[in-house]
Amino acid sequence: MKKKRFQKIYIEIINRCNLSCSFCPTSDRPARMMSVDEFAKIAAQVTPFTDYICLHVKGEPLMHPWLGDILAIAHQNGLKVNLTTNAVLLPEKHQLLLGETAPRQISLSLHSFDANTMHTRDFRSYLENAIDFARTFTMTTPGYISFRLWNLDGTAKADQRLRNQFILEALEQAYHLAQPIDAYVGKVHGNAIAPHTYVNFDQLFEWPDEHASDYGFNGTCHGLRHQLAILADGQVVPCCLDHNGHLALGNIFKESLDTILCKEKSLRIIEDFRSHHIHENLCRRCGYRTRF
Repeated sequence: MKKKRFQKIYIEIINRCNLSCSFCPTSDRPARMMSVDEFAKIAAQVTPFTDYICLHVKGEPLMHPWLGDILAIAHQNGLKVNLTTNAVLLPEKHQLLLGETAPRQISLSLHSFDANTMHTRDFRSYLENAIDFARTFTMTTPGYISFRLWNLDGTAKADQRLRNQFILEALEQAYHLAQPIDAYVGKVHGNAIAPHTYVNFDQLFEWPDEHASDYGFNGTCHGLRHQLAILADGQVVPCCLDHNGHLALGNIFKESLDTILCKEKSLRIIEDFRSHHIHENLCRRCGYRTRF
């Protein structure tokens, strides 16, 4: 079978969120969510290009009122869904995420809850709900769970480290682990704690900003080579970090994805990344690409 062009395509089905995380920048775009018909058109267009879609750029996908229809459409098109959530709405959406149209993988961003100053919910209850769902999900579907702690840095405050340790100890107890999980030593990614269940660590990163420091011309990125993103209004952008659509290449509701990818701007960005010589202002100010 011929390998498809992109490893994954991000589809932002909604750009609003029920939390306001300190590490997540505000968007300049008006609030919007895709209709079921809009998603169906996108699903049909991306199927020749990828087998995997991720239902986010910004926003909380569990807030979408027709998420069940969206999962069904993805399933009908043979698309494997990766879904990232802050896990707050899991008790309400529990049954929706199980069954025949269940996502291939659900990533639970456990660092999201603690990054908010406006919530009043009980953290212990939140964590218990997340773990209970994760265990049910892996027992009743063939899918994967990733518990995310993407808040590591060398200057982490004591209370943040304590909260991370509380999370890890809860996971150790729930999954009866013989060895402790340590976020500050060991592997950065892919710590298996049970069948189809992982704890995923990563360093805190800053979203690219046109006014941020310039990292220079040299470098590369996965954008338009291994991935791309489609925002809630249909704008196609090179990668999932262009959350304001500064590098919009075209609108998939108005022209085909194939046409958009053949445009001069798209081809120029691809060549930049291939040649390790970056010209786009936003890309030059993206610290995440310095990891590649």
